[in-house]
Amino acid sequence: MDTQEIIVYLIVLGCVGWILSHLFSFVKRTNKGESPCDSCATGCELRDLYKAKQLECEKEKETTKKNINKKGQ
Repeated sequence: MDTQEIIVYLIVLGCVGWILSHLFSFVKRTNKGESPCDSCATGCELRDLYKAKQLECEKEKETTKKNINKKGQ
């Protein structure tokens, strides 16, 4: 094996490791319930959809709590 091939393999291996670590941290944050878009500075549709869905879920929780309280009284 040539020295150049070894260097190329090391660079590719480093890139794959970097990608995998970032994917893992993204999934880890999402599983904790944190927003994966917190570190993003640009506006995108995905972030807007995520925030809209969070608001929708919060409203559903509130209405469910109110319905439970009404039934319990």
